[in-house]
Amino acid sequence: MVMARVPDNLTIVGLGGFGKNVVFSLSEQEWLLDHFLGKGRSLRLIGIDTDIQEKQRDFNRLNSYIDSISKMKSLKGSDGGDISVHYYCLPDNPVFRTKSTIIDGSSDLSESIDRDNDHSVNNPSDPDPVNAYHSVVNDVCEGKYDFSGGVSRQRAIGKLTLSGVLESDPDFTTAIFAGYGPVAIVAALGGGTGSGMFIDIAREIGSATGRKIWFFGIVPSQEEGEIEQFNAIVALTELEYSNVLGEPIFDHTVLADITPTKYANEYDPSDRIIRNFDASFSYLLLNALALPEEVIGPGVHTLTEYSSIISADAHVLRYPIGSYLELNRRAEELLKSFEALFREYARQFEANNECYTSLSSNMERMETMYREFFVEGENTEDSEGASRYVLHMVEGVFNLLDCECVRHHRYTVLDAISLSFRQMISVEGNEENGSDRYQKLLDTLLSIEEILSAYEDTIISPGEKKILDLIVDIFTHLKLLADIQGKILRIRDTDVRNLLLNGLRGVTGGKESVASLKENIFILQARLEEYEKAIREYTSRQAEFEKQRSDDLSDVELHCRELKESVQAYVSRREVLLEAARKEKDISLRFNELMARLQNRCNRAEEKNAPWIGIDRWIEDADIDSLHSEIESLSNLTGTDLKYLEKVAEMAVHYYYDEYGVRFVRNAGIFSKMLGHLPHPEVLSRERDENLNTIRAIVSVEEDVFQVTEDPFGLVLSPQLVTERLHHELDSAGQEILNSLVFEYHLNDEEREKVYDTLNQGSSMAILVSIRALLDDIMEQRKGYASEIDSCTREIREKTEIYDGLRSQLAFYRDAADLIHLTGNILPISKPDTAHYDESAERYNESYRNVSATQVDPYYSCCGADNHSVLPDLTERSDLGGFDLTEEGREEVLSIVDAVSMKYPDLIDEKILGINGFSYKYAMNLTDNWHMDRRLWHYDRATLVVSSPSAYLLNNVGEKGRDFSKNMTMKLLLERIHDACVVGQNLSHPWETAICFYAASGFLDNLRLFDREGSPWKFYQQNQDMILHHAAFLHAGRYIVRDRVLDPTLAASIADSGGSGEQSGDNDRKNPVLDLYTEKVLN
Repeated sequence: MVMARVPDNLTIVGLGGFGKNVVFSLSEQEWLLDHFLGKGRSLRLIGIDTDIQEKQRDFNRLNSYIDSISKMKSLKGSDGGDISVHYYCLPDNPVFRTKSTIIDGSSDLSESIDRDNDHSVNNPSDPDPVNAYHSVVNDVCEGKYDFSGGVSRQRAIGKLTLSGVLESDPDFTTAIFAGYGPVAIVAALGGGTGSGMFIDIAREIGSATGRKIWFFGIVPSQEEGEIEQFNAIVALTELEYSNVLGEPIFDHTVLADITPTKYANEYDPSDRIIRNFDASFSYLLLNALALPEEVIGPGVHTLTEYSSIISADAHVLRYPIGSYLELNRRAEELLKSFEALFREYARQFEANNECYTSLSSNMERMETMYREFFVEGENTEDSEGASRYVLHMVEGVFNLLDCECVRHHRYTVLDAISLSFRQMISVEGNEENGSDRYQKLLDTLLSIEEILSAYEDTIISPGEKKILDLIVDIFTHLKLLADIQGKILRIRDTDVRNLLLNGLRGVTGGKESVASLKENIFILQARLEEYEKAIREYTSRQAEFEKQRSDDLSDVELHCRELKESVQAYVSRREVLLEAARKEKDISLRFNELMARLQNRCNRAEEKNAPWIGIDRWIEDADIDSLHSEIESLSNLTGTDLKYLEKVAEMAVHYYYDEYGVRFVRNAGIFSKMLGHLPHPEVLSRERDENLNTIRAIVSVEEDVFQVTEDPFGLVLSPQLVTERLHHELDSAGQEILNSLVFEYHLNDEEREKVYDTLNQGSSMAILVSIRALLDDIMEQRKGYASEIDSCTREIREKTEIYDGLRSQLAFYRDAADLIHLTGNILPISKPDTAHYDESAERYNESYRNVSATQVDPYYSCCGADNHSVLPDLTERSDLGGFDLTEEGREEVLSIVDAVSMKYPDLIDEKILGINGFSYKYAMNLTDNWHMDRRLWHYDRATLVVSSPSAYLLNNVGEKGRDFSKNMTMKLLLERIHDACVVGQNLSHPWETAICFYAASGFLDNLRLFDREGSPWKFYQQNQDMILHHAAFLHAGRYIVRDRVLDPTLAASIADSGGSGEQSGDNDRKNPVLDLYTEKVLN
């Protein structure tokens, strides 16, 4: 994008009604004045008109502007730039002296000719236009001309009036010649004042100052009269004729067509479109003057030697700051009332906060103390209703968010949080039970911080932050309320649960609710006393049984102590018995073993070569002494005389020795017998028999002890020598102990047997303990102490459990009554009154409708994305450039860029530009590639200028610049894409973006007015000699007329030669155009 800059020094001369209004409009633009009040800058605004009816109003406007500019200058100080505003109503000039010599012609025509200034002179059927011309000129010279309506579209009178002042008033001349930089002359070509003066005043300024001069002319619309269009054709032909004569008046000529043909069907005859056109024209003028040399300088359009016009159009995209500021004020009111709603809602919760906090802590204490009165994870019949209640509260908050305020301010975080909560707490179609659903609801409320933490890094507006803080405050209270309600839902007692729920919700009063519990408390107290009495009775009865049992058991213990010595003696006897049995067994075994061994030796005496054993050795081998020792030990242990046993053993040893000797001698050989080494058999036999008899005698006495065998004789000793007697004695001692107990306790057979069995215990202590335990059991069984005491204990336990439950329930009821009484201070949470908010919303909506209803016309429209997030930053002193600093603002700027993209194609429409020009190809010098060689002609160059205080907007337009250029190149049939360019300019109203289009065209014939089939051209051809509507050459006594329009083929040839850039063919190009004109002389 090429950047443009408005000249630092500038003079703007507005001629006629339109030109004057442009000057006055510029005088009102503080942004423009502020720019030129910058150091080293100057702006001269000059308005010139001939309508004396508007003189007073115009001077009042002038004085007002001068005062405003003076104030601005004083604020800038002495280093500021210079701005001056001038206004001249020429017919009212005190030194105004018109002279007949100013315009060639006689002044002595008959004064009897009385022409109507406004109608007869414009009458095309006037048979003598020259006389009409002289008649009007005489009226002006003699002061008879009525300037109350200006010059009534008579260009000659406009020229005459200016000429008179230029000649008479040097101050006026000095004023229009003063200043630096380019001069812009503005006039409507269809009128009489500006259209009649613009060429002459340009000649004067150009010749006096040599400054660059621009002309900005307004071509009348098709809806205007024939005279206006006739004036425009004459003025434009005078310009073209001067150019082809080599006497160009202006460096650049810019033409704009008001109320373009495209909008003819939508034409609004009111002044609004005219005012908007005036506003857009200011930008058209400034942006043209700002065009850099590479865009508008020499050589830009090649056919400068003739008409060389620039067709232009402009459109203003106004950001409706006034409406938005009003909307913003309404939005602030809306936000305040919206905040008030939430503050009121939060205040209701805050008013209950102390009660909520107390209820919460007391509910926690009760749930700890009275766990049995609370369910854990079970469903209660009130869970569904509780969920609906909390959901209703939550929905109440989010319903408040579903409002105009949130939508207007685009509180996206609030919308997102609302959506998150609505999704998380939705219960529609949920298959969870009431308890689970309520817990999920509690978890959702408890997750408020987690939900909000997701938006910690999100940049939100202060207004949204306030609402968000209030919502956090409300939900903090709400989740406390929901938590309390959740605890109440776990109470098993339906009455208490319902009373607390109703109290928590502010449905019932605390005193009335507590009263309903008194009857339950009274019943509980009566039952508590009843169970307390029963417990005392059973406790007393239990004590009596325990005392009786204790007495009986004490008697048992005493008797057991008395049995101690008897039991100890019994145990001692038993121990002797056991020891004696062991010894007895050992003696029996040794004795029997000895007998067997001796018998075996006897049997061996009959063996061949059996040795002889002497008596000493026999006795020694028998070891009779050790046996005697054992028998003596048993005798000593048991106190029994066992000498007989010793005797039998001794006799048995000798008996068997004698038997041995008998057998040995009987079996000995003759030789042994002859030697006499052996005892005599008879002696041995006799001793044997004697010993046997002794043995038999003792055995016959102790027959229970010995068992005798015959043939051979043998003895077997019984293992029970003394134990039988000891057993009898031990049993007698046991019976004695038993008998004492039987007598004392009247034991039956089974009991006696059990007692007797206790004597088998290992020690006396064990026996006594067993006897005591057995006697205790017998006493328990007989008198039933255990069952009676257990029965009492069971009754006491059961009634104590009931008593404790009743006492706990009573305490629970009393604590619950305190909590219910506390709920009497809770106020019901109700939806805030929205009346004030609704009023604010209606006022806001009305302002919003006003913004939305902004009128759009060909020259002016409102734009902007209605981005609510930027509204709080809007002030009367800010501008679109301020949007560049924030993301939201840049988004708003992009909406204006989009508006530029959509609007600029309208500006380059030929119909809108007032162009009915021809499009043709130059048919000469064609090659075989004629489709490539052809030259289509509409314009030489095209430029789109976008002016805005937003650098971001200009940068974005610049990025689209090539696309814009391509579009213009194709639509306007330019030769090269470089023939179309996009220019940016930053001098603009703070809240306006202007789009100005300029297209350089070489021929007047491209203009709608010169359409050979159009009514304006036909009217011109028929009325060329209406001299009062000519101006440029009247001072030389002549005027010019254009006989025809340019032939397209000739135009193509001229255009092609002009495109070659050769200077030698200037006359060749000018002459065909010059031939279109005829000079006529005034008679």
